[in-house]
Amino acid sequence: KQWYQRRVAITAGGGLREECTLRSNAAVLKYTRDVRTVVCYLQRGFADTNEEIKALTNSKSEVEKLLDHLRKDLKLNQHSNELRSIRPRREKIEDGADKLI
Repeated sequence: KQWYQRRVAITAGGGLREECTLRSNAAVLKYTRDVRTVVCYLQRGFADTNEEIKALTNSKSEVEKLLDHLRKDLKLNQHSNELRSIRPRREKIEDGADKLI
């Protein structure tokens, strides 16, 4: 009888150990899956952010180029206006261009 009781106690203890192991493994598996899901979302967000940064950088470059062209045009207009203002009276022809500038 004692031998049987001892074997039942060991088996019951082993069953508890197996149950704890199974539950721990299930918890670790769930945690691992959740972490992988979060990592996947973060990687997608990172890729989207990088694409947005690239688009904004390209837009910034285009705007800078446009501003450079505008600055050059303004300088040319200002220079032309100065040249027109210092011309002698006999060379000044009223063609309306002076008024436009």
